[in-house]
Parts: sequence; C-alpha cells; structure tokens
Amino acid sequence: MKTGDKENLIHLTFSSFLSILLLGGAARDDAPDVMVVMTDGASTWENRSTIPEAVLARELDILVFAVGIGPSVNMTELRGIAGDPDSHYLHMISGFADLVDLQKKLANYTCVLSSGTCHT
Repeated sequence: MKTGDKENLIHLTFSSFLSILLLGGAARDDAPDVMVVMTDGASTWENRSTIPEAVLARELDILVFAVGIGPSVNMTELRGIAGDPDSHYLHMISGFADLVDLQKKLANYTCVLSSGTCHT
C-alpha cells in the first residue's frame, strides 16, 4: 500500500460510516453507536477535517473514543477527536499489544455510558 492510500481508505470508511448512520440503516435501537479512532501519529490527509468530522459524529450521538498508540501521537488532535470527558473517551497505550486490555475497558465504558449498567 502506497503512502496516502491508507489515509484515503480511512477517510472513505469514516465518511461511509457517517452516511449509513445519517440514513438510519445500520443502527440498532438497543445498542449505542460507537466509533473508536486509533492512531500512532497524526492525520496526513484532509487533516483539517479530522476534528470537525469527529465533532459531527458526537453531534449524531455517537460515542467517540480516541486511542493514541505510542509516543508520536498528536495529542491536540486526539483530544479534539475524543468525546468528553477525556478520562472516559481518550486513551493512550504504549503499543499495539496493549489493545487487548484496552478492548475490555472500552467495552465496559460503552455499556456504562450508554445504559448505566453492563452485562459482562
């Protein structure tokens, strides 16, 4: 994959995700809409739209989690992507191997933030 292809794919996926939600075709009534954005750096393609698109997602009542992986993360951008408060929606991990533990934490936050209870 060439440089730039990855960013284009991510943008296409994100735009498609929002389009589906706006049309109401993918959402289940009994489950929250959740988006997890993971990065090990900063946006390189259409970076001016990264935060505004995350804000749009939050305005559509999507729970937006932002995960920074490693030491090269643009924290300003990550904070702009994550919902508030950062203590729930912004997470930093040292490497990709830590995603396994974080997955459990995010699943629990999703349950608690959407319904106040969790079935785990």
